Amino acid sequence: MRRVAPAVLAVALTFMITSCTAPPGGQPRATPSVPPGPRSSTTPQRYPSQRPSAFPTGLPSGPPRGLTARETAVDRDNADAVAEAFVVRLLLVDTRLDRRPNDAARRAVAYATPRLRSALLSGEPVGAPGVDWTELVEHQGWSTVGSQLGGIGEDPPTTATSATRAVTPLLTDHGNGGWTNHPDPPGTYIVVLNRARKGKVWAVSSYTIQ
Repeated sequence: MRRVAPAVLAVALTFMITSCTAPPGGQPRATPSVPPGPRSSTTPQRYPSQRPSAFPTGLPSGPPRGLTARETAVDRDNADAVAEAFVVRLLLVDTRLDRRPNDAARRAVAYATPRLRSALLSGEPVGAPGVDWTELVEHQGWSTVGSQLGGIGEDPPTTATSATRAVTPLLTDHGNGGWTNHPDPPGTYIVVLNRARKGKVWAVSSYTIQ
């Protein structure tokens, strides 16, 4: 089965935040934009819309079952660590906590700028969750997400206030009775990070899926 992501896959999606003021970290409401000419697939996918859905109220809180101890501790001074933490949480779902796969994005926004946070949490619901999600719910399941840095050649230069990292997530679904599923890799995330100045924490301002 194919899976595309808590926003994602088989399509090149860009969450480029648009507003009249370009710098990251501001408060204006933002909307993710999708570049023209995306690749499409007729295969039912876990995240067919490629867009975040508005969150329902009253979602259960707490750590998802698939988040490991290593993934819980995130060094906010390390651009690598923040990029991986964002992507892992964007994709890691738990049917005990989430009503649909995009709900996992509420855990990723802790590592996002205010504008990207607004975009992730205010998107309109589009499309059905997909067959992978339906199967995961039937098994009362959850996912684990490994991650690998790199995969697109050399990263652009890192400055004191900006960085770009490539993160490739590897997903596994788990469920009752030892059930597992290994979805196709969702693609490589090109994650753009910013911070106010050296010594401040990194935050994700936008990302592209290749």
